[in-house]
Formats: sequence, C-alpha cells, structure tokens
Amino acid sequence: MLQQRDPRQLETLMGSSQGDLLDPTHLLALLPLRPYQVVADIGCGAGFFTIALAKYLFDGRVYAVDADQEMLDALGGKLRDVRLNNVKLVRSAKESLGLQEDSLDGVLLAFVLHGVPDKKAVVSQVLSSLRRGGWMAVLEWHKQQPEESPVGGPPVEQRLPLQEVEELARSGGFRSLEHRDLTTRQYMVLARK
Repeated sequence: MLQQRDPRQLETLMGSSQGDLLDPTHLLALLPLRPYQVVADIGCGAGFFTIALAKYLFDGRVYAVDADQEMLDALGGKLRDVRLNNVKLVRSAKESLGLQEDSLDGVLLAFVLHGVPDKKAVVSQVLSSLRRGGWMAVLEWHKQQPEESPVGGPPVEQRLPLQEVEELARSGGFRSLEHRDLTTRQYMVLARK
C-alpha cells in the first residue's frame, strides 16, 4: 500500500520546511472536523498533521498510519513529549492500510498519494474504512515546472494533477467533490462517501 521512505529523509521530513509552506491549523479550519470524530492520518510520517489533529480531536481519536516504523517511533516520542494519548499508531502492511471497515469519520492523505504505486487500491481501502457521510481530504502539490515551484515537494514528474486526484476519488466511489488551493504550490481535494 504505502511505501517506506528512505531513512535519510527522516531528518528532512521532521524539519520545519513543510511547516513554512502550510500551517496545520489553517488546514484544520478547512476540514469538516468535529472534536469527537475518529480520523486517520495516512502516511503520517513524523506527525506534522497528526499532532494538530489530535489536539483538535480532544474527544475523538486519530489513527496515525505509516509504512515506516522509524517514522512511527519518532511520532510516538513526540506524542509522549506533548502528552497526547488519543493517537493510535498503525503500521500499514504491503496489502492493507490496517484500518477497519466503517470505522472512521475522516481520512487525511497529505502529500502521500503521488508516491503510492496502487493509488486506486488506497482510495478503495479509504472508502471502505469510512462511515456513511465520511470524508477524505487529499493534499498534493500542483504539477508545475521547477522554476515556478522552487521550494519543497516531489519532482514535477511525480506530482498528481488535480484532475487525476478528482478522477481517482470519483472512480473509487466518492460522491461529492470539492477542491481548493491551499497555497500557490499545494491543493486539496475533499471527497465525501
């Protein structure tokens, strides 16, 4: 399902460079969140969005899902430091995200879908893990030329065009779609089951 990251990237992913581009609090304001919901952060890495979600979902739960045990261990340390106990760490398997059917109110896929080999399988598993009326938020990088997007993100050839993400959601069974630019470099597609 999800791919493990190169261990040499851990320091970069834990750094503040992504934080300079997108404020997690701004993102939370754009999501249909309620403090009691159960939400999964798929491809959570070292917890850039997970910690913000866990603070907001004080009466809910966050499932932090990643293929990389080193990332999950780093996130576990951060969670202990900030004393958050409403996060469950889940290591995804090659064939499964490790989430139960009809168990989630929402799913965040932040800057991970472009690197997933079987995007349709991930979207399908996300859909089955959502309760009726649940939502999926996909954050990705605009497909721009390098000179237009000098800071951060994957190589341009790996980026997903907005239309491709919308088509993945539609063909995967999501019924309602909306999209918006988060920054000049990043966009979000919000889909509902």
